[in-house]
Amino acid sequence: MATASRPPTNGQLAKDLPGLTAYLTGHDPKTGNTTIQEKRGAQWQSVDGGGMAFNVAFTTSEFPVSMNGDNDIVKHDQRLASGKLGIVNPGGTVLRFVDFAPEFESMMHRTRSLDYGIVIEGSIELILDSGEKQLLQRGDVCVQRGTNHAWRNPSKTEWTRVVYILQDSQAVEVQGESLKEYLGRSEGELPPSGPPTLPIIGNLHQLPKQKLFFQFTEWARQYGGLYTLKLGPGTVAVLTDRRIIKQLMDKKSAVSSDRPVNLVGQQLITEGDHVLLMSNSPTWRMMRKLIHQSLTESLCNSKHTKIQQAEATQMLHDMMQEPNQWPEHFKRFSNSVIMSIVYGIRSKSAVAPHTVKLSDTVEYWARINEFGATPPVDIFPFLKLVPERFLGNWRTRAKVVHDALHELYEGLLASVLRRREAIGPTDCIIDQLLDGQEKSELTTHQIAFLSGVTIKGGSDTSASVLASTMQALVTWPEVQRKAHAEIDAVVGEDRLPTWDDYAQLPYIAAMVKESHRWRPVAPLGVPHALSEDEWIDGKFLPKGTILFVNVWGLHHDESRYKDHDVFDPDHFKGNTVLAADSANSADFEKRDHYGYGNGRRICPGIHLADRNLFHVISKILWAFKIEIATDESTGKPIVPNTSMVTGYREGLTACAYDFPVKLTVRSEARRKAILQDFDLAKQEVFPTFEKADFFNE
Repeated sequence: MATASRPPTNGQLAKDLPGLTAYLTGHDPKTGNTTIQEKRGAQWQSVDGGGMAFNVAFTTSEFPVSMNGDNDIVKHDQRLASGKLGIVNPGGTVLRFVDFAPEFESMMHRTRSLDYGIVIEGSIELILDSGEKQLLQRGDVCVQRGTNHAWRNPSKTEWTRVVYILQDSQAVEVQGESLKEYLGRSEGELPPSGPPTLPIIGNLHQLPKQKLFFQFTEWARQYGGLYTLKLGPGTVAVLTDRRIIKQLMDKKSAVSSDRPVNLVGQQLITEGDHVLLMSNSPTWRMMRKLIHQSLTESLCNSKHTKIQQAEATQMLHDMMQEPNQWPEHFKRFSNSVIMSIVYGIRSKSAVAPHTVKLSDTVEYWARINEFGATPPVDIFPFLKLVPERFLGNWRTRAKVVHDALHELYEGLLASVLRRREAIGPTDCIIDQLLDGQEKSELTTHQIAFLSGVTIKGGSDTSASVLASTMQALVTWPEVQRKAHAEIDAVVGEDRLPTWDDYAQLPYIAAMVKESHRWRPVAPLGVPHALSEDEWIDGKFLPKGTILFVNVWGLHHDESRYKDHDVFDPDHFKGNTVLAADSANSADFEKRDHYGYGNGRRICPGIHLADRNLFHVISKILWAFKIEIATDESTGKPIVPNTSMVTGYREGLTACAYDFPVKLTVRSEARRKAILQDFDLAKQEVFPTFEKADFFNE
């Protein structure tokens, strides 16, 4: 019973039970004598609607524990202050007191830990998921060894207190199956791990309409590499920790590869057939497989690299002819590569009809998918019943994007059908999809959108990364000088760089990685969703939790990149491992960047995209000296705005606002080599794709 000498402590719900104090012993640093070093009153936290209260008296985070210099106390205090402590402390222990309200029964749960539960006040009933029950009285001990269980206070009037010592453990294996951590029948109201919430809306009022990744990164500094938010009734988890991302997004990708509900993008605009936004269904898996098998590493090396080499050569030619239009030449290059592979049609110029239509459609899509551009109907479905005129005519605006997408994708499909009738199928993805339609059972609408979404993804992302690379090259000219020196030593003046030069150009390979890191084209990636309840790092995430990989926070981690806002390829010095191999590495510390996503949702075009960037970056540096442009009217330099806050627009992807640069061909020998290779491409590569273009007929 509580007494005058042991009154309830801060937050204690069980007023009749004595207050608790933790006494920490130590040694006097001056005399070496033993002493009671600290006395800490219990700090209680209500859990599960007041049915339980937790008090964490102490934790350890390593074994063996170091107590020298009070290292253990410092780590304990840091762990609690970080908000990152879940039920279990990975790699360590937790000493936790739990008070159970009268007749309260906890959730059925299993943690990856070995627990000693000692009843110190009242009695508690242990319930196993087999139905077996055991009543424990004061002084009894339960050694909890990885079983699924619940606790029930059988008293109708008295609180029960149990002290638990939890030790991290290996997963328990039963009949060859590794048992998962599990939190079952409960509201899951574990101690909050993110910023405070408001009733009904949760954290929605705290989210900025633009550049959301800055706020997520700021919260990560405060709440750690895994914290949760509430958006209305739903849960959002923000991941800025490499280890946790590897565990949850890669190793547990079977349950972390779903997508959140997206009424506007997935239903109203694309009629359920946008492969990027589809749920983890058999149809999605079929569509992804069909695209992936056409963009494998072996096909990129043996087949697609010829297209990339030819299109990059035209890009250099066009940049010599129209240097002020360099952003459009990047867009044409990336679009023509993917158009040739998917439709067997190339983009001869930046104003080709399908290129212009795609550019316009991408802009429509980006604007309507900006955070806050439409009402939060996925969070609060009742908003669908509100007349749209009160909510910015969001359905009407979605219909405009729907019509533009369908006009483009169905128009491209129609041109392919005309070509097939006139000259037959060609060696491209959409012909393979049409020829295999009976086997795949994809609808014509699904084929149109699978092909269309593939060219969209392959066009705008590469061009955006290349634009930010140009910013970096004129802002840090020493990077350009190093790159010129490496390329000149390997390639010389009489030929263009090729993919075969990759291994001999490690600084250029590092530039490709740094281009992704410095200004990630998707600072928050595309959110995943959990298809099952999941425990990760001692925290429970319920089914349906939306998962954001905070790419910006990872790429600008000051503990990893001290000069994080400086473009410096030496961040990846000596690392020539391609992005796909890096993403698949078992060592999460060796992953280069997160630009291509995670797990089963990793970009199926990762091999093609990596090579696109190498082809362009190596060739423009071989061909040109790239400098800050000068304002003709004032004579002053036009310094590009590299700020992610003011220099980049944001939709689904972040892209630099247009800026000029000065391009100078580095020698006449290089100019001659470009013209020769361009003539060769016009003779040997381009005709195959130009004869198949029936888009305007």
